[in-house]
Amino acid sequence: MDVSMLPNSLSASRILIYIGLAAAALGSMAGCKHLGNQVVSLQDTRYPARNLTSTRTVTIIGTVAPTLGLTLSAYYEGSVAADCWVSPIFSAGGFEGATNPLRIELPIPVARTADRFTASFSPDAFSPGKCDWHFQSVAMQITKGKLTTGPFLIVQALGLWTRTEYKGINSSDAPLILPCRLHRDIGYSCLPAFDVKSSQILIDTTTTVSATVLDDEKP
Repeated sequence: MDVSMLPNSLSASRILIYIGLAAAALGSMAGCKHLGNQVVSLQDTRYPARNLTSTRTVTIIGTVAPTLGLTLSAYYEGSVAADCWVSPIFSAGGFEGATNPLRIELPIPVARTADRFTASFSPDAFSPGKCDWHFQSVAMQITKGKLTTGPFLIVQALGLWTRTEYKGINSSDAPLILPCRLHRDIGYSCLPAFDVKSSQILIDTTTTVSATVLDDEKP
């Protein structure tokens, strides 16, 4: 072994390591603008403009058990293009390098009278813009006292897995049936039987979504 070559070899190795670290740092800096929250705030420059020519309104009507509180949110998403995406660091089920489209969450005002409720939203509320903003879904959350379910979808846009009508998800006139259990010993969910309609596909002719929300807590 030529011992005289060791210092030079070590120096070369260190240089290669430094170059690799520098390249990684530059790559990380370049991707920083795509790290962050997927939900776009009103102050964000990528927030879409309102569609001033919007003419479509979908109404959600139904009954809800008087023991339950109810909130609704409309979700809109962009397409993965330009700067219209985020790449999460590995955490909470996300993986570094994944591309997630930007998202907007709009609360939908709900009017209640006794056990009946009504609400409405506009699928074309926003202009597409450079991010191709479009309606994605409507989510419902149910509360009972201090207990709250996670958001679950009751209306969905047409997609790869939501094009065929069947009992679980369809676009027929049948109402959604949502039996909810909110109890410390039972759970925090609104999960119907498999063959019961719990979500509706939004198609061009959909104007009304009917829902029945039940307090299914067992004594």
